[in-house]
Amino acid sequence: MISRPWPKSSPPPMPPPPMVARRSTLSCRLGGSAATKAATCMAAVGKPVVQVDIWSDLSCPWCWVGKKRFDKALQQLEGRADIQVVYHPFIIDHGTAPGGEEYLAYNVRRWGGDGWCHDLRRSGRPDGATFSDWKWWPASAKGHQLLLLAQEQGLGRQCKELLLHKTYEEGANLSEVDTLLQCARELGGLGMEEAELRRYLEEDRGRQAVLAEDAAAKRELKIGGVPYYIVGSGDGEGKRYALSGAQPVASFVKVVERVLAERPQGSQ
Repeated sequence: MISRPWPKSSPPPMPPPPMVARRSTLSCRLGGSAATKAATCMAAVGKPVVQVDIWSDLSCPWCWVGKKRFDKALQQLEGRADIQVVYHPFIIDHGTAPGGEEYLAYNVRRWGGDGWCHDLRRSGRPDGATFSDWKWWPASAKGHQLLLLAQEQGLGRQCKELLLHKTYEEGANLSEVDTLLQCARELGGLGMEEAELRRYLEEDRGRQAVLAEDAAAKRELKIGGVPYYIVGSGDGEGKRYALSGAQPVASFVKVVERVLAERPQGSQ
């Protein structure tokens, strides 16, 4: 089951029920350099490596729920595998105002109201996605640029958590450069002087890379909704499996266990 784009007349749907992971037919868009690093890491720590490529949007409340559930799965799998995570940009609504839109105004514009959010909040609360201070629906392109920079520094997971937490739990607007600079400070600066990083974001120097990945996800992988996950061996060999939507913790655990079980006998 693949999630479809959200029609303008209806709110984002509940995630699909647990699905049997299917084999992905495309691997060219996956993080090749990360796979190489993963294989090196396997030799160092003696654990099998599983790579998880994740497409998600910073303006996607279900992506916040999906991340919290995925993180719980990682905790359950701790010690069994070295799980390498590679994030890829996905922009759901290119029509969002460049400065972001206030929470209720956006919901009214898109769906006539925010009634659908009650189920969202109820679903996310047990997993730690409480949506305690959700004020903005940001334009996410600049946030994706920051995330790609953080990923180059090995801080992708920390940055993703911070950006989503800022949006849904702290009332921040990720459309604003000052907000993103504060995030960068909390991550140690990301290897750039703040003035240089400000110019990078204000001038959208990473925008083309973000848009290229977004377009490729939709055109080549046929991804119509996020979060979307492709899970496979860190060496790039063997089957890769796709999961769509904010799946339950058990579904993430199951697909990683399947990848581990399919590794050739005698391999690390």
